[in-house]
Amino acid sequence: MKTLIGSIFLALSGLSVIALLTQPKPPHPEKLGITRTTDFHPRRSVELAKFNAANPELWLTIDTSGNQLQKIIVQSSSGVGADLFDVYNGSQLQTLAEAGVISDVTPEAKELGFSVDGDTWPAVRGELSDQGKQYSYPANVNANILVFNKAIFRKMGVPFPKQNITWDEFWPMAQKLTKRDGKNSVFGVVQFGWGSIFQSLRGQYFNKDGTKLLLTSDALKTSLQAHKDMIYKYRVSPSSLELKALSGQGGYGAGGINQFADGRFAMIGIGKWALTNFRSAYRDQKEKLAQWEKNPSRQESEKPMVLELGSVMMPHFEGKPQCFKVESRSTAVNALGPHRKQALQFLKFLASKEYSEIVNGGVDALPGNPKYVNAGLEPGEPALSELEMHRNTVEALKYGYQPIRSPFLLSSDVERVLGEQLSRLESDPNLPVEDLLAAAQNDAQILMQRNLDRSPKLRESYKALTGSERVVAQ
Repeated sequence: MKTLIGSIFLALSGLSVIALLTQPKPPHPEKLGITRTTDFHPRRSVELAKFNAANPELWLTIDTSGNQLQKIIVQSSSGVGADLFDVYNGSQLQTLAEAGVISDVTPEAKELGFSVDGDTWPAVRGELSDQGKQYSYPANVNANILVFNKAIFRKMGVPFPKQNITWDEFWPMAQKLTKRDGKNSVFGVVQFGWGSIFQSLRGQYFNKDGTKLLLTSDALKTSLQAHKDMIYKYRVSPSSLELKALSGQGGYGAGGINQFADGRFAMIGIGKWALTNFRSAYRDQKEKLAQWEKNPSRQESEKPMVLELGSVMMPHFEGKPQCFKVESRSTAVNALGPHRKQALQFLKFLASKEYSEIVNGGVDALPGNPKYVNAGLEPGEPALSELEMHRNTVEALKYGYQPIRSPFLLSSDVERVLGEQLSRLESDPNLPVEDLLAAAQNDAQILMQRNLDRSPKLRESYKALTGSERVVAQ
């Protein structure tokens, strides 16, 4: 297995070197070129133009094909990685930090004004740091909110959800909005599930020092039971398999966001960033409505639906404070690259008013610097309630939290193990939640022990905290 992995690594490294040697010459050879791996967004060109204008000695370009985690590690380790990487969650940041490919920017962050201590949202610090060191700064920040289609609520005769709605109020409302009718089915909610409930309970996978797994906790039992009830008791959301079947029936495409935009769901748990999708769907729907209105033989039953959105913060449990997981797409600096000093200027740019205006103009969640949260904010399309989404996201960040991460097991490994048990639950609702979580706990403990067995350094750290080299049961 090691030989195979080594061969793959060498092959990828060779291809990376070839790609570097054969790339076209830079358009501005008199400037120092730096590269950032990121995803596609319509506003990326604006980001580039603003940064390059503010830093005339540099020429920043982007690579949207190289933002896969393994590709970043391989290319950086081979000396041909980009100067800057977008990181999509704290677990990815942890992986990159352990691989030694992203740079500790703690000292420069304080000097240049992009520190986690004062220059960003308190709730997002855990997404940007690992083991007390800052590695990145937010390109955007998000907390999910409850977005609803007013047209469906009116059609079903259901009042709009109120702010501070509880879970006990949410499920009956979702039931009233659900109409199972084959191809014309409408469901109460999509992109909800155990994670939404778990986060509202301020759930944790690990104890404070990351030495114990907590996968049989009451918070996870409550969350998985609610997920099960959502599909099989209240029947307000399709299972994963049913959602795939719905995606094959047309509409704006696969996925919960597009299905929601197409009127198949009344509510969705999503971030403000989804407005990019909703704007596109709204324009298409308005065009279809205009075509329908021009048709002299039009039928009222065939009148195209046009999105009309509202939003509130996500539900919470009665008697418990509101709580929401905060997420960030952040940018880190290549620790092995030759342009570390110059790359730091981009992190400084991310904390600026100019960049914050770009984020708000592109409705790409919220800026990383709360000082400029409203910079460049525009009303947008009134039917989509864009300002309301912005305000609710800002409010949700006041109640944000970051789950504890463990140095001994990646959170992504825990979520993969839980995902396997969730698939079993959706396939067979008769399986007791307690048994599924016990299996997840056992599988995750095996993975943690494997990490300790493979790394003397980890094993020593674990023993110093627990007095044992064996994983401590919950």
